[in-house]
Amino acid sequence: LQSESIRLDSRSSLTSTFTVRQLAGGQNAGGGLALLANATVSRQFSNDVGAVLGYDFTRDGYADQFQGQHRLSLTANARVGAFSLMLSGARSLDIVRESLYADVGFKLSNQWRLGSQYTLERFAGSQFLDYNFLIGYRMGWKEIGITWSYRTKRLGLQVLNVAF
Repeated sequence: LQSESIRLDSRSSLTSTFTVRQLAGGQNAGGGLALLANATVSRQFSNDVGAVLGYDFTRDGYADQFQGQHRLSLTANARVGAFSLMLSGARSLDIVRESLYADVGFKLSNQWRLGSQYTLERFAGSQFLDYNFLIGYRMGWKEIGITWSYRTKRLGLQVLNVAF
C-alpha cells in the first residue's frame, strides 16, 4: 500500500508505504511474513534548500538484525551560488547502528570544482570513517578527478560520471 502524497502546507508533504510479503525461507532467512513500513516528511525551505525526514519499520527476520526494526533518517540539501551541501544521517532506535554522510562542493568555473566527502558508519562495536578531498575537471559530460583519502592516505585518479 502506498499513500497519496499529503500536503501539510505549501512546502511540505507526507508520504507513507506499508508492505506485507510472504517469505519463502532459505539459508539465511526464515519463512513467514515480512512487514515493511515507511513514513516520510519532505520540506522545501526555499528553491535551493530542502530536507527529508523518514521513519522506517522493518520486520523480516534478517535485515532487521543488521539495520534494526526502527530507523530514523534525515537528508538535507542546499545549493547557494557555487556552493553545494548534502547531509545524510540515519540511526536505528533498537540496535546500535548509525551512519553519517556529508558532501560539500564548490564550483570554481564551468570546468573546475572542489569537493569533499565524509563518511561515518557505526555498527555493533565497529566503526568505519573516511573523508576525502577532490579537485575535478569537467570534459563534456565526463569528469576527471584527483582525490586524497584519509583512510588510505593516498592520492587517486577517478573518472566520474561514466558508466560501464
